[in-house]
Amino acid sequence: MARGKVTTSEALKNERDSLQAKNSKLEQRNDMLLQRIGGLRAHIIQNNVEAEEIARLLERILLDS
Repeated sequence: MARGKVTTSEALKNERDSLQAKNSKLEQRNDMLLQRIGGLRAHIIQNNVEAEEIARLLERILLDS
């Protein structure tokens, strides 16, 4: 009977750790982006910003992320 690739528990642990690290980085990036968007929303509400200014700010947020 043919067996496929056998994965050791150590290899699975390393893969899990790698995926958890990637997930953590993505969550941090997502949180930072949401903070910037929240700040943009507050800025727009407080300053009655024009559409051109909103577009410029959004472009800056996208370039920074």
